[in-house]
Amino acid sequence: MGLLGAIFLIWNLFSPYGLLRYYQLKARVAELSQEVALLRQDCQDLKQRITLLKNDRTYIEKVARQRYGLVKNNEILYQFPQK
Repeated sequence: MGLLGAIFLIWNLFSPYGLLRYYQLKARVAELSQEVALLRQDCQDLKQRITLLKNDRTYIEKVARQRYGLVKNNEILYQFPQK
């Protein structure tokens, strides 16, 4: 009976459906849940930027100035070398 119990215990720990595999999968689910939360936040941020780009001219101007160095008429852009 003791040998059968030991085999049963080893099987429950190390089999493909055992406790060790269960804890590995549980940790993986936690990692993936965290990744999904980050991706959802990124998605929300992108949706907000899309809305701003579609509707807010001030935001469009800000992006154009920062990204592309655009200036208005009669403005002078000074660029200083980085150290």
